[in-house]
Amino acid sequence: MPDADPTDPASPEKPAAFELHGLDPRVLLAHGLGGETASGSSPRWEPPTPEELGQILPQYRIECLLGRGGMGAVYKGIQPELERPVAIKILPAEVAADEVFVTRFKREARTLAKLQHPRIVTIYDYGQTGEGHLYFVMEYIDGTTLREILRGPGLTAEEALLKVSQICDALYAAHQQGVVHRDVKPENILITRDGWVKLADFGLARPRQEDDEVLTSVHASVGTPAYMAPEQRAGHADHRSDIYALGVMLYEMLTGRRPQGAFEPPSVSAQADVRLDHVVTKALQQAPERRYQEVSEFKDDVDNIRSTPAEPAIEPKQSLAKALLQPRFVLGILALAVLVAGSFFCVAEALAPRSRPNSARENPAGGSHPGCRPATRGQQRPTFCQFPRDEVCPGTNHRRADRWPACAL
Repeated sequence: MPDADPTDPASPEKPAAFELHGLDPRVLLAHGLGGETASGSSPRWEPPTPEELGQILPQYRIECLLGRGGMGAVYKGIQPELERPVAIKILPAEVAADEVFVTRFKREARTLAKLQHPRIVTIYDYGQTGEGHLYFVMEYIDGTTLREILRGPGLTAEEALLKVSQICDALYAAHQQGVVHRDVKPENILITRDGWVKLADFGLARPRQEDDEVLTSVHASVGTPAYMAPEQRAGHADHRSDIYALGVMLYEMLTGRRPQGAFEPPSVSAQADVRLDHVVTKALQQAPERRYQEVSEFKDDVDNIRSTPAEPAIEPKQSLAKALLQPRFVLGILALAVLVAGSFFCVAEALAPRSRPNSARENPAGGSHPGCRPATRGQQRPTFCQFPRDEVCPGTNHRRADRWPACAL
């Protein structure tokens, strides 16, 4: 059974400019092929009206145009036979002149078609119209993107871990089919109104075993730089590159910013569970062989953190002086000082030399101690003895002090 997600990420009220009607049109236009310029495409391309598209694709009932851009348009439609809502992406007819572009489009459609998983956007159909328009029909997502959530209310650590766990499920399904996504980022993570994750935009995906020279040469380093693993920048992406991108995204979900340079661990920068430091650090290793080798390992660690009590976070920028003033620390120091002082006096008492017998000390004729001198004429006892500094005065347990010139016997 999938994890329950009581959070409704679309519930917070958004500004009018970000009001959602199903999936944000700008988001859909960014999927797959949006944002790129293919040879022969026209920046002034006018998409068909819903009525015109209904004539081009009579098998669908077109309800409205969700959004448009220089590289395509997205419509909301209904598949009458099943009475299910669909999203239809249609591209300018001019792009069909670019064979590499068409090859990539078909590859995206085939890739999505074989990835049947609850956490992956489903593709229902694809093809090319008689007028030359490339199109594909996909699952209609009523929700928003992770990027919009991060720009708005953000996520708690618990919500972030739940989303990451679901993304791991989607990537695991793709990797099991030999497909590497290569562009994992918040813009490509759709969140339904029920809070579930849908992984989209497999336009950059390529099967692990695929070795097509044209596709490799054209798309070797394609991706989003901020989320690209070092080896992907060099044109050698594999499934561990997706794990790197997921590590970047997890850090961003926890802290609100992407890791750059010598970044602080999330336990310091966001008061997150200290165990997440290990997860992020391992996922972001520069060498692929030092990362998680499978996304299932990533998910296991995340789920373990979700299901067990959190370890205390590290308080950021806590000074030594502040730490020393903590009550428990002060009491500990005082107790240690008392213990050391008591031990010192006990050792001193044990090592102190014992006094000589009284018979040896009371000899008025000089005694047995070299510091004794006889009493002067007419004096009776006591006899005074001069002793070296710090020697125990005979008959007492006191040491000679500067204020006592002699010890009385």
